[in-house]
Amino acid sequence: MTPAAIDESGSNNVSTVTVNLNRAGSVATPVSPATASDYNLSTNTTLTIAAGSTTSTGAVTLTAADNTVRMADEMVECPGRRAIA
Repeated sequence: MTPAAIDESGSNNVSTVTVNLNRAGSVATPVSPATASDYNLSTNTTLTIAAGSTTSTGAVTLTAADNTVRMADEMVECPGRRAIA
């Protein structure tokens, strides 16, 4: 995710998610990041890693949910699910 740290509100509350594979596949690999109540995903929620590549194209943005709950800093993990055709 870039940037790795974001605020809950203001202009620094959006991070861009990319997906990487540890080795290139022979077919395109679509990946959908999971969702949670502490953040919102953009309308585009599927990233595709092209055949022969290890990095996704396109962008999914993660926006922190601005709420009234006071909490300590949180760590967000953005696991993905590979779509199987």
